[in-house]
Formats: sequence, structure tokens, C-alpha cells
Amino acid sequence: MLRPWATTLWVMLVLLCRAVAQYSSDLCNWRGSGLSHETHRRDVEQVYLRCSQGSLQWLYPTGAIIVNLRPNMEPSLGRMADVHVCIKPLTSSQGSHVYLEHEGDLRLLLSDKDQAQGAVRCFRMKEGVLFVEAIPQTDISRKITAFQYELVPSQGPGAHMYPYLHQGSVTCKPCSDQEVLMAVCTSDFAGSGVFRDVTPGTNKHPVVAVTLHRLFHQKSGLFAWGGARGRGWSGRVNVRAPWTLMNDFWRSSSVILALFCVSSVAGLVRVFGYEGRDVAVTCSYPAGYQTYEKYLCRNDCDYSDILITTSQKNKTRYFVYDDKSTRIFTTTISNLVASDAGRYWCGVSVYGKDIYTEIKLETIQGMSIYIY
Repeated sequence: MLRPWATTLWVMLVLLCRAVAQYSSDLCNWRGSGLSHETHRRDVEQVYLRCSQGSLQWLYPTGAIIVNLRPNMEPSLGRMADVHVCIKPLTSSQGSHVYLEHEGDLRLLLSDKDQAQGAVRCFRMKEGVLFVEAIPQTDISRKITAFQYELVPSQGPGAHMYPYLHQGSVTCKPCSDQEVLMAVCTSDFAGSGVFRDVTPGTNKHPVVAVTLHRLFHQKSGLFAWGGARGRGWSGRVNVRAPWTLMNDFWRSSSVILALFCVSSVAGLVRVFGYEGRDVAVTCSYPAGYQTYEKYLCRNDCDYSDILITTSQKNKTRYFVYDDKSTRIFTTTISNLVASDAGRYWCGVSVYGKDIYTEIKLETIQGMSIYIY
């Protein structure tokens, strides 16, 4: 039989565990529940997020929360003035109004109805903090307030790629190498492909038919790895209006810069081979990737640039062998010719983020081979 003090301690532990379970937070994301509030109180809680992007999810909103976005950096006041915060609610978000609070003044950013439409709102970081106020509930239905946030620059490389910061239309112009790299590294996903057609959608969001040939980078598991033959993806995505499909697209000749956003096992590896002979290209990879597929590609490493994969082993002039004990896979190119010279990439197919090693192959007229 439990002693009275033991029973009291057990009850206190249960209540403590229940209170802790109401909240889940890290530096970037916060998840909480209004069930931890007493129904007759209108608590205001402080939430601190210290990343450039993340999310908030508030179940059964009650009272209010103040969201302080404080990235882990010490920029000058001038730089802080150029930083904007954009928030995008989920279309299922409901149960609260979102305000911008500054020195006691409130400005409505997103009403409950605005959230259901997926409206995006941006403001300067120096203008204040987010004040999320729950709407008094008349029923017991499940309400969840949920939105994503991102800190974005108002000027500098890639600033024009955030249309929510600009009034009216944004002029479409070719991107510089720096802007391409900035867009790839900060976007939800990046790849090379083709826009095929545009059709009307719901909530003023046109639907664009897209064929993706190569996925360079993604932040979530939107695209799943399906092997070398599964690299292509076709589907339809919602885009923000207005959207016009142009017949001619400008394409950066240095789109390969996107590869520098992914991890690399080693720096540039130089390989020399003599024409008319075979040359071996060896690439190492980290521990834990022994069962993943490897491949050799060249140029922009698009789907059409893949020369061979470990699932193929042999293909025309290429032979690949993966030594899992040493974590080195070797691709042999036979009957080397002058046109084989150039840039190659050793790749390890990783879910959402391939691992690359850059190879520079140079051909020499002669009868032997050496690598360093």
C-alpha cells in the first residue's frame, strides 16, 4: 500500500509530466497547447525562436503568446533594419488572430479568415514582435494555429526573389551567379526542370505543371529517392499569382553553383589519364553510406549527364566497383579520348541531399596512367 506522502509525490509527478508534455520547443520551432491554461485565465506566454526560419504550432489556443524572433547573430542596427520577417499560415490554421506588437500598439497581420486562405504577411524585424491572440471558443472542436516563419533580406543578392516584400509586380530579369546560389541555398527545394503549362487554381494560386529532371537540394522530404531511374519527377505545384509562362527561359550557364550548397567529401580531385588507355576515378564517402547508390556524372550533373551508377556496374565504356570495406567506389573509363577531359562529379544518392566530390579529368597523349 502506498504511504500518503508517496501518493502525493506520485500525483505531483503526473501533473508535472502533463504540464511538460504541453510544450515542445527548440531554437527554431515551438509547439504548445492551450490545455495547460486554466479556462478562466487569459495567460500571455513568451516564446523565443533563434533561427532564420522555423515553425509554430499552437493547439487549442487559449489566452495569447508573444513570439520573439531573435536570431543568433549580432548585426548592426543598420543591418537589422534591412531584415524582414515573413509568416505563412497553414490553410488549416484557425482559432486566433496574429498581430504585430510594438510598445503596446497592435496592428493586425492575419485574421482567422486570412489564415484559412494561406495569406503571407511580411514586416520589418525592427517593427515589433508577433502577438498571437486566441479567439474565445464557443465549442469544443479542435483548433490549431500553425504557421511558418522566415527571415529574409530586403536588399542584396536574391532579394527580388521574395515577391511578398515588393509592392506591385517584380521585373523578371536574368539572375547573376551570386543570386542563383543564394536562391538555391535558401529555397525549400531546388532543381533543374521544365515548366510546361499553367492552369487556374483555387485561392488565386495558379497550378503549374512541372517536370523535374534533377533535384539539387530540399529542406524536407517532399521528393523521395527512387534510384537512378527515378530521378525524373512530373507533377503540378501551386504558385503565387500573378504568374505568366514565358516561351523562352533564360538559364544560367553556371547553375552548377547549386552543387556547392550540398556537402562534399573532399575538395577538387585531379585525375590524369593517357589517351587510348583506361583511367580509374576513385572517390571516398563517409561512414554509414555503404548501402547507398553511387554514380559518376559530368557537366551540370543533370539526369542526362549521369554516366553510370553502382546498380548498373557496366555501361558502354564505364565500369564501377564499390568497395564497402574501405568506403571507396571506383569508376573505370576505358579507351580514353581527348573529349573525355573536363569536370566530373562522384555522387552518393542521399535522401534529399546528395554528397558530391568534384573531379577534374585531364587527358595526355602517352601509354601510362597516374593519379594523385
